[in-house]
Order: sequence, then structure tokens, then C-alpha cells
Amino acid sequence: MAATLEELTCTNEELSNSIKQLADSREYIRMIIEQAPVGIAMLKGSEHIVEIANPAILTIWGRTESEIIGYPHEKARPELKGQPVNKWIKEVYQSGKPKINTEFTVKLRHNDGLREAIVNSIYQPIFSDDGDISGVLVILEEITQQVLERRKNENDQQMLALAIDAGELATFYYQPATNLFSGNSLLRNWFGLSSDENLDLSLALAVILPEDRDRVIDAITHSLSNNSDGHYFIEYRIKNNVDKKIRLLQANGRVFYDRKGNPLSLNGTLRDITEQKKEEQRKDDFMGMVSHELKTPLTSLKAYLQMLQRIGLKTESPMPQNMLEKSLKQVDYMNGMINGFLNVSRLDSGQMHIDKTAFDFQVLFSEIEDEVLSTISTHNFVFKHSGPIEILADREKISQVLHNLIGNAIKYSPLKMSIIIEYITVGNNSLKVSVHDYGIGISNDDQQRIFERYYRVKDINSKSIAGFGIGLYLCKEIIELHGGTIEVNSSQNEGTIFSFVLPIKGDKLS
Repeated sequence: MAATLEELTCTNEELSNSIKQLADSREYIRMIIEQAPVGIAMLKGSEHIVEIANPAILTIWGRTESEIIGYPHEKARPELKGQPVNKWIKEVYQSGKPKINTEFTVKLRHNDGLREAIVNSIYQPIFSDDGDISGVLVILEEITQQVLERRKNENDQQMLALAIDAGELATFYYQPATNLFSGNSLLRNWFGLSSDENLDLSLALAVILPEDRDRVIDAITHSLSNNSDGHYFIEYRIKNNVDKKIRLLQANGRVFYDRKGNPLSLNGTLRDITEQKKEEQRKDDFMGMVSHELKTPLTSLKAYLQMLQRIGLKTESPMPQNMLEKSLKQVDYMNGMINGFLNVSRLDSGQMHIDKTAFDFQVLFSEIEDEVLSTISTHNFVFKHSGPIEILADREKISQVLHNLIGNAIKYSPLKMSIIIEYITVGNNSLKVSVHDYGIGISNDDQQRIFERYYRVKDINSKSIAGFGIGLYLCKEIIELHGGTIEVNSSQNEGTIFSFVLPIKGDKLS
């Protein structure tokens, strides 16, 4: 009996150790399940009693442990009624075959209502030692945000592809490390390239006309250099060996960098502007011809009107004088437009000269102030002086720029609104002049093209405003011929600031 008792005691100790190891193993498995990054639940028996549900799956389900543990899955989650989840669990339990779903949309509990979620799920049968099915293991991963972002990116890509097709744009990709060059089918068609994916940049460069080729190489090299802002913009001509057609292309691209700041690729678009340039040239030729022809009769008309004005001074009636003054203003307005067109023609032919002389900018500023205040009463003008400052520039053309910017501010801002004109010195070498209005403003898209020739803001509120879209183009060309810069800063319905910077001593700004 003593020996038997001792043996039973040893057996009991071994059994206790085994039970403890089993408990430790169960606790270890439970701890792994609790810490798993995906949702895991164990459903026991044919009623699918929820035995284990980790925090991840409780978050997805929108439930707490007290609402779930120990309850049949179907009763604990009534929000699944009419959805196929419980049906799948029963099928897995009965058949012993797992059920796997990818990107399945399900309605889950959220606060007091339901939310739509996208999940990946696995329903896996659990087998006992004798091979019977004892339950179902549920593994759940919510991927709602990832799928929505992917779909948005896919939609953006489709919209971009539609925009590229609608705009008849060619796309290009250049990898400097491998000299790999590729693009869409339109680019290959323009350049007469084969459909091979791996092309060398030299094949594309060979299609560019020899007189433009070096400029393109320099532009690409500069955009990839360390002192570049990464932007690439150039116009050049190509002629492929297939259709032999000369095309004028406008390239617009940007460099992408790795984490160390090294250039990875130059990506961008190409636009065929051949017909656009021809149309602009025809328009320029017509405007130049008409402007020259109109100059003589307008000069005569102005002389006759001035003569009538002098004769009319002897009469007591003010009406003829008012009509003559308005007529002279219209003649001056037309003269201004004609001079603008003539300046465009001179600019294209290289005949616009900048006659720089030293003058006090404050004196010019005061003259413009007196002229504006005495002739225009529709707006409130504020001229801010910063004292005398002598600059080396073409006085007449700088005056023309200022008049144009003030005229635009008047046209594009409501009556009686304020317009602020000011100048300041920037450092010791630059003069900055600004014209600030509180008008309709300019959209971001229009701001990118506002200084292009013949470009006008596309706004339904400005359709009735006269103009040909050459004023700002001439302003930009005049300022750049002085070695300066001009820019616009605007928000729609909040106003616009046009400003230009001139070198005081006539040198180009660094």
C-alpha cells in the first residue's frame, strides 16, 4: 500500500505538471491571439459559441468582450442578419472545408448604427484529436482604407489618362542612370520610334532638328543638375523618318529625386503647338498690317477732333465739349491698342529697343498719380511713395507697364473699390512696384498662363470686359528686357497683386 501510495503520488505530480504545462500552453496561445495584428476569434461547437475574440476583431466587429464571449455568434451579432457570414460559418463547420474571401464588403456595427467595411476573411475548421470538427477559427483583416485609397488612385490614373488623351498630350519618362527613354504611343508616333519598351535617349534626340538639339540637351542637363529647381520647359522642332513632318513641340516636365536628393527620373508631357504658332503668326501679321494702316486715319481724326474742340470753346453750350472729350478719349484708347499691336510686331522682329536713361522713379510715380487721380473717379486710389530713387531704365516703357497694370486693376475690380499702388526698394540693387486691387481675382490655372500672348482669363464675369490679351504679355517682355521679373499673386473673389522688380542700376537681377 505504501509503495502504491508513493507511485500514485508521483503520478499525481506528473499529472499536475502536465496540466500546468497544458494551461501554460493554452495561456501562451491565448496571449499570441490577443496580440495578433489581425482579428482572430474561435467559435466552439455547432452553435458557434464565441470562446475567444482578440481586441483586433472586437474593434472590427464594434463589440466588447462582455457582449460576445460565451454567446452564439449569430445571436451575439444580429447586424449580420441578411448577410452571408453566418451561412459561411455553418458550411465550414459542416463540410470541414475552409472559406476564404478577398475584399469582401460587409456591414458592421458602428456606434448605434451600421458602417460599410471591406475585409479579407478566412473561416477555418478546427479539428479535435479524433478528427471531428469542434469549431471554426475566424481570421479577419479590415482593409477598407487601403482599398478606398487604391480605388481613388486608380480613378485618378484613369482621369489623368483621359485628360492626356483629350488634350492630345504625349508623355515621356527619362531615367538618367540607365539613359532609358520611354513614352506613350503618341510620343512614339511623333518621334517615329518603335514599340520596344527599352529605348535610348539618343534615339529621341536624333529626331530633333540639328539647330534645336543642343538647346534640348542643355535644358535636360540643367534640369538634372544640383543647382536646378527640377523643372524642365522648352520648345523645339522635330522631324521623324516616317512621315517627314516638322512639328513644333512644347515640353513641360519635372525631375523626381530619391531620399538622398539624387535625380531618379525626368517625367513630363509634350504638346504639339505647330498649328497654334502658325495661327499666332497669322494673327500677328494681320494685327501688324491693320495697325500700320489705322495709324494715319486715326492721327487725322484726332487732329480734326482737337480742332473742333478749340472752335467749341467759343460756344456756351457744354454738351459739344463733353462729346468731343469722350471722342478724344476713345481715339486715345484705340491708339493705345494699336501701339500695343505694333509693339508685339516689333518685339517679334527684334525691333523693340529699350532706351535706358537715369531718372528719379518718384517723379514718374507722381506724374502717373496726378494723371490717374485727375482722370479716373470710378475707384479709390492709394499711391504710396517711398522717397526719391534713381534707376536706369526706359522711362516711357516702365510708364506703359504701370499704366497697363493700373488699367487692369480698374477693369477687374468693382466700382469705388480701393486700388493700392506702391513702390519700395529691395536691398540696395532692386526696385519693387506693386498694384493691388480687391476685385474678382484670378484662378490658379489662369495665373500660370496670364502672361501668355493673347491669353485672357476664362471667367464668365469678365466676358464683357474688352481686351485682346496682349497687355500683360507686353508688360512681361518689357520687364524681362530690363533684366527684371514680374509676377501675380491672386485669390478668386479676394483680389490680385501684380508686382514687378527692376534692377536699379540696369543690370540683370541675379
